[in-house]
Amino acid sequence: MATYNFTDTKSLAKGFKLADQNPTIFIAALNDPTENVQVNAQRFIRYLADPKAMAALRASQSGQKFFTGAVPVPLEDWDYERIQNGLLCDSCSLKSPDVNYIYALVLDGSQRAQELLGRINARYPRKVTYGERPESRVSGNVEKQLVRQAFFISADDKKFTKAQRIAINRRGDKALYVVYVNRGPLAEEWYHVVMTRESDGWRIISVSFAANS
Repeated sequence: MATYNFTDTKSLAKGFKLADQNPTIFIAALNDPTENVQVNAQRFIRYLADPKAMAALRASQSGQKFFTGAVPVPLEDWDYERIQNGLLCDSCSLKSPDVNYIYALVLDGSQRAQELLGRINARYPRKVTYGERPESRVSGNVEKQLVRQAFFISADDKKFTKAQRIAINRRGDKALYVVYVNRGPLAEEWYHVVMTRESDGWRIISVSFAANS
């Protein structure tokens, strides 16, 4: 399987569309001997959150701590177990990919998620910035509304932020956006947000930190 540049929107869109059209390629790539291929497969499977592909992802990571990419909601027992083992053990530390699990806990919003988020905040105070869980669906100008609902960006930084849709699946009910924060040279951040369309509008199902400058 080809590898994709996750900071290049054209490459990102190409991978998203291929993973939607032919998920079996990405499922097979989970066991590829090349780590970059595994990483690419895992990220696109997580973006699209296809149940069959996610089941294959969980099976491929049985007993492993390796993790990268978005964390779609609602969270499952497997996710909670990995959060417990990866962030709350005696020797655990907060690593860069773990921020995506924190975003997922906020998005999930269940009592179980909130309790676990409280324990993480107590363990790692003020390590990750986030606001309130977005309650409403997005309609109309989705890009503009997405920036407003970007709980992972501070209120002060939202004036430097814009969102752009990169790709949409064949059914037209799942879309990938890039949220870009531009505070100036060497102060940029990129996030990937996946939204799903429901009867009353679009809802965020995953947020992942992509890059910074």
